[in-house]
Amino acid sequence: MKKIMLSLVVVFAIGLSSYFLKDTFQNENITELSSYAGEQKNICSITINSDDEIKSFRQKLSGDNRFKFTELAVGDERWFDRACNQNIQCDVLVISGHFGGTFFGESGYHLSLSELETKSCSRKCTGILEKPKEVYLFGCNTLAGKEPDARTPEEYLQVLLADGLERSFAERVVEARYGPSGEKNISRMERSFPGVPAIYGFCEKAPLGKESGPIVKSYLSTVSDGYFDQLNKLEHVQKTMQPYSMDTLGKLSNTNLASRFTAIGRCFKQTNGIGTDNDIANRICSVRNTNNSIEARAADLDYLLRSKQNLGYIELCNDFFNEMSKVKLNPAQAQAIAQIKNNDSLKNDLAGLIDKVTFFLAYDYATLGVQLGLPVTQVSPTVSKSFIKMVTKGLTQEEINLMINSDFRNPFKNLIRIDYASVDTAKTWENGSSIEAIGLTGTKDPQIISRLQNLLSTAPTTIKRQLLKALTRLEAVTASLKKPLIEMLYETDYDIRANSVQALEQIQTYDEQVVNEIISLMNREQNQWVLKKASLYFVGVPFDTPAIQEHLTKSLKHSSAEVRQYTSQALGNRNLKEPFVFEALVQCLADQNASVHDNCRYGLKRNSTKIPKDLVAHIQSQYPQDYSYIFK
Repeated sequence: MKKIMLSLVVVFAIGLSSYFLKDTFQNENITELSSYAGEQKNICSITINSDDEIKSFRQKLSGDNRFKFTELAVGDERWFDRACNQNIQCDVLVISGHFGGTFFGESGYHLSLSELETKSCSRKCTGILEKPKEVYLFGCNTLAGKEPDARTPEEYLQVLLADGLERSFAERVVEARYGPSGEKNISRMERSFPGVPAIYGFCEKAPLGKESGPIVKSYLSTVSDGYFDQLNKLEHVQKTMQPYSMDTLGKLSNTNLASRFTAIGRCFKQTNGIGTDNDIANRICSVRNTNNSIEARAADLDYLLRSKQNLGYIELCNDFFNEMSKVKLNPAQAQAIAQIKNNDSLKNDLAGLIDKVTFFLAYDYATLGVQLGLPVTQVSPTVSKSFIKMVTKGLTQEEINLMINSDFRNPFKNLIRIDYASVDTAKTWENGSSIEAIGLTGTKDPQIISRLQNLLSTAPTTIKRQLLKALTRLEAVTASLKKPLIEMLYETDYDIRANSVQALEQIQTYDEQVVNEIISLMNREQNQWVLKKASLYFVGVPFDTPAIQEHLTKSLKHSSAEVRQYTSQALGNRNLKEPFVFEALVQCLADQNASVHDNCRYGLKRNSTKIPKDLVAHIQSQYPQDYSYIFK
């Protein structure tokens, strides 16, 4: 299955049993329900994986014209936005799909729990998220807390990875499910569906559609005759009895449905949506709302982080500080954020957490800890140890990709500290991804640098690309490596050829031998990435030869705009005299690429006194605006 960065949501809503609502309210003083009786009930579905559950609803209820059915997961990837914007009103919401912090499945649609929360906070999707009387979440752990279950955290992680979730996201899902940081799924679902009287889901592994579909059908067979009335009664509860008392919620317990799932060994769970006046939910929404002032958002986040559940809001805090790192704060905003940092309990809890989570979580939390005021010297040893453990076992391609992404957001050199002894294992030096990760650290350890340089002549082709990246990042490419770098210009792997050119450029190896080798490379090269790197090399060449000018002039007609861009830049910085070079620059004034055109124009301006007279007249007649720039 392809990697899935966003989540999929499928919700299945199932009616309450015919007897329990009757028993619940037969002695209550309930007003007349006739105001609800004539309204057609809309059963909405978000079918991302199995459609067995919604089929059971249709089979039992489609013959009754008091019900209609609306599938929300249709069209392009913006289907959920579109459904919310259309103001669709749902009485029952049926969601079905795999779930791991996000709903996903074979349909290709996805819906993350974060998106549900964001939409709920915005109050722009109330017809789907607030109006239903019942919401069914058919997916694993949809209403889970942090209690242990039959699977270990590592087993659950492997399940999520096998399902195609990206590792860093999957690790956060596992941590939220079993660890001290991150919020419980059940709490987030309760906020996503505020005011809904009955939300159903699973606290462990959920049944497959082929199991749950028949159960839904069997259940509806016991309630279908009175299902319309039951929804009316639930609507009355929803409109008149909020906030729900414990007594009311106890009477709403759907033991009929629960017993059918517990009979097959499933951990079935029922809850309800929080009230719209819930203080914690409103503060969380305030922090997420970028339209609120930074001072107000910071104050609400500070309140949450001083609670006993402070680690549950770490991801919210992390998102907020990542956002603030890109903002120029005024004094009032800076003071509000400083108040969050003045929280020793939070910093101590965070420092203790770093040693208990995976590297990627540890690195993000360590970065956050430093932003909150933890000394680098306090968090660096722990996160460096976790990094070394990964590198010395040999990294996968996915892991190095995640490290590169993490480094881009928060450079490794700020926190990771390594020396030769700590990383010196056979698996380290034979694994290209581990070598590339070492390059991210910015280490200056002389033994590490020497080992990487020596590997360049002996390493197998499979790791040369990443070895070159590491040496380039560490600024450890020296003139002594010229011979192996030239040899790599003939490698079959285009990425190795491109990185070899970049390495030669970094050490400014511009002698005639290297220049001729790069010209030869460009004459035989077909790969656009290599050609781009080779063209860029000539921008820095400090001397000129007839061979260079002839080559650059020829390259001005290359099909690749990037090759023409760097070629024209290289020519524009030179002292020109050959008529054929000026002729080529004049021709490229007609280039549709703005950068190429501007570079050629600059080259002509720089050498305007040497342009042949016939070309001057041609520029004046054909390119009058360029003429004014070149000769003014």
